[in-house]
Amino acid sequence: MIKITELPLNPDDVMSTVYDNDTGAVNVHVGTVKAYNQDKKVVRLEYETDIDRAIETIEDVIEQVKDKWPVYHVTIHHRIGVLTVGEVAVVIAVSSVHSKESFAACEYAVEALRKTGVIKKNEIYTEGEEVNPH
Repeated sequence: MIKITELPLNPDDVMSTVYDNDTGAVNVHVGTVKAYNQDKKVVRLEYETDIDRAIETIEDVIEQVKDKWPVYHVTIHHRIGVLTVGEVAVVIAVSSVHSKESFAACEYAVEALRKTGVIKKNEIYTEGEEVNPH
């Protein structure tokens, strides 16, 4: 399941999409807006994307995960718009029979999504500076 939204994300809602009586492990990554990056104080993050393109790209990431590991479910929800320090930016949940696979698959999904650059992130610092860390 994929969701791209300007509304706040709830990690519990994302986790509930991957629970299954056949699974023995659920791994969840919750990415939040941190207060500092590169020794600079972060004021906010601004995420933007072409939603249709982002959904296609995230579908590809999910298919890669499913091709590499015996997982049951993969859900990725990502915020767009303006986020402040402490807000949840992304939640990725993966379920499988064993924890080893769910950990590896979740880590892969986090890195693969980041590397696509399909969701653009700009960091705004107190100094007024903007940086696109991708």
